Amino acid sequence: RNEESIPRLLRTLEEIHASLEGQLEVVFVVDGSPDRSFELLQSAMKAQKFSMQLLGHSRNFGSFPAIRSGLQAARGQYFAVMAADMQEPPSLIVDFFRLLANGECDVTLGTRAKRNDPWLSRLSSKLFWGAYRRLIAPAMPEGGVDVFGCNQAFRQQLLALEESRSSLIALIFWLGFRRKMVSYERLAREEGKSAWTFAKKLDYMMDSIFAFSDLPIRLLLRVGAVGTLGSFALGITVILGRISGSQAVPGYAATVLTVLFFGALNLFALGLVGTYAWRGYENSKKRPLAIVASHLSHTPAQPLSPSDGSLSERKLLGPKGVTLHQMKLATDPRGALSVGEFTRDIPFEAKRYFVVYGVPEGSSRGEHAHRQCHQFLICVRGQVTAVADDGSRRTEICLDSPAKGLYMPPMTWGTQYNYSSDAVLLVFASDHYDSSDYIREYSGFLDSVRST
Repeated sequence: RNEESIPRLLRTLEEIHASLEGQLEVVFVVDGSPDRSFELLQSAMKAQKFSMQLLGHSRNFGSFPAIRSGLQAARGQYFAVMAADMQEPPSLIVDFFRLLANGECDVTLGTRAKRNDPWLSRLSSKLFWGAYRRLIAPAMPEGGVDVFGCNQAFRQQLLALEESRSSLIALIFWLGFRRKMVSYERLAREEGKSAWTFAKKLDYMMDSIFAFSDLPIRLLLRVGAVGTLGSFALGITVILGRISGSQAVPGYAATVLTVLFFGALNLFALGLVGTYAWRGYENSKKRPLAIVASHLSHTPAQPLSPSDGSLSERKLLGPKGVTLHQMKLATDPRGALSVGEFTRDIPFEAKRYFVVYGVPEGSSRGEHAHRQCHQFLICVRGQVTAVADDGSRRTEICLDSPAKGLYMPPMTWGTQYNYSSDAVLLVFASDHYDSSDYIREYSGFLDSVRST
């Protein structure tokens, strides 16, 4: 319940957007909240300077499904996840992105060095994360983890895990990859009320134990083994007493208590085994972990006021002649427009185009070079990673917006991979199709580069 914190949150995100040089996209996920969070965000959407998506779940599905929905919708090369109450310093996002962009790690985890919470909350958190470390994730920091950032590779693997009633934090540690911890001081909550109650903590702990540990089963086996040995010893005592004639008539109370104890133990054991079986059955249903009932988006428009006739900003990349174009955006009654002109923004006259779509996520990789043909790539929907290589220098770009174009001159080895499931890649070409213009082997491409 973060309705009261939304104005302060939006102001903070504006500051982060500026510190990241205008490269921030924010995905808000409202997980069936009973307050007016969705309405407030919707009304404030068009006034924001950063790109924004607003997702509303059809009901409350839990924090892990909400994070999954946000990661699935997010576009870009690096991602960060945090709560809207801002008890984790928003500046952590900038720290995460810098570490990821430097290639120091695949996933960054925020670890709490200090908490500015009431003492009872601090005590319960310490006990909770202490038990979590002991039973589930020994690599977990002492203060626990509530916020993290990751790159494309980690995000792709995390989203591939579609377990219901699992633990996000445990999955992060289970996946492995290169991790880096960033310590921070948890701030006091200024607005709203936390929905992270003791009952939810207990439920989360049980989900984590049953999803990542066989401890209950092992404890049950040990209790069963001890009970078997005890029964064997008592049985020998009864037999010896019968033979010697010293056995007294068994008492009614002892018999009833024994039956009740072992009956309760059997029911407890059945409950444990049934819980594991039910969770396996739940995962076999393949139901969606969450349902997005509303999905709104906003991209801030830029005025069309070119000074040199060009509508795009160009950035020269490492490989020879390869340029990244930031196309101008505009709005009209139809919606948002990405605008460019041939020979001005796209540095050639196009004679051919093709569209790549319906690619199974992460499973396709196209790569080749052209001897004479120029190409211009725009991902008009979803995202795809493009690599440009001139034989000596190489660069990698995430095409994740219809306002971002990549120019590939002849004799540039191009690779496209990491397609999102909804990706639509539009490619303009300067020449008609000619199979002899293609170089399909990288070794042959390098030979051609050396010969020229």
